Amino acid sequence: MQQLVDALGGFVTRADLCGQGIKDRQLSEAVRSGAVRRLRRGQYTTLPDSDPRVAAVRLGGRLTSVSVLSRLGAWLWQKPALHISVPRNARRPRGLPNGAVVYWDGPEVVERGTVAEADQRDALTRAIRDLPFDEAVAVFDWALQSRKFPREHVIEVISLLPSCRSRIVEWVDPNAESLIESIVRTRLRQLGYRLQAQVPLANGQFIDLVLEGFLAIEVDGRRFHEDRFEADRSKDLVITTEGRHVLRLTYSHVRHEWPRVVDAVAAAVDQHRARSEADSARHVVRVLSRPITARWWIANPIRLPKGSAGIQREEDTLRAL
Repeated sequence: MQQLVDALGGFVTRADLCGQGIKDRQLSEAVRSGAVRRLRRGQYTTLPDSDPRVAAVRLGGRLTSVSVLSRLGAWLWQKPALHISVPRNARRPRGLPNGAVVYWDGPEVVERGTVAEADQRDALTRAIRDLPFDEAVAVFDWALQSRKFPREHVIEVISLLPSCRSRIVEWVDPNAESLIESIVRTRLRQLGYRLQAQVPLANGQFIDLVLEGFLAIEVDGRRFHEDRFEADRSKDLVITTEGRHVLRLTYSHVRHEWPRVVDAVAAAVDQHRARSEADSARHVVRVLSRPITARWWIANPIRLPKGSAGIQREEDTLRAL
């Protein structure tokens, strides 16, 4: 019995088992032995209680939104609270855990997906609608980068978004490699900076982000990355040799100290502009201070026609030049 339920995805209904030739007596014996567990009337599972799908089904719903995406490995700041979908005409589930979010969905959502999860397209659409903008972009980046969503599904998700959110496609980058890289890119773009992602170096490596053409921003989403220390510093040497300033950010910087990051970026941009203006000024000074090689000359006096008030003085002619 357990193997059969596992093969059916870990969740079955009594009707599913009857369709497989399982008798009520066999089902009762399987429940008593612990081979399968009864969640609700007519619904059974072999999955542990720690699986969020179990909690959703026990409450009479299915996982949706960020709960589905988190289980698939989406880029999120932290493990989300339980997000469940129930039919539009359903009652509010009883015994909801703290922080749980319930969505009452129409038949177009209810009719696709599995008994325990909403369809991935509906989950992504819901997450993009509900998340803060920078996190929504990161989730969309992940969906494209991970290739868990076929192109036609991505197009469908965009069509399902309200007009105020559909332009998110102008902000996503399928080449993003981590949550904080995506977050940093979006936040700095919102501040008006020009950014390029995954800029190649001469040695074949790539810079995570380049801001305004000169500031190389390297991000590391791992909280502990001592094993990368030497390699990261070697990369910094290459970046500096190629004429860019390096700003290296950690998870903690982006997550908890973002105002400091903004100040550091602004300071780097101001200093770069000041140096550029100083270089331009020095260039102008060098041009103007070149020795004049042409000989000085004094114009001949301008002689006025006869009968005029006299002859123009030479000093007046010089003043007119």
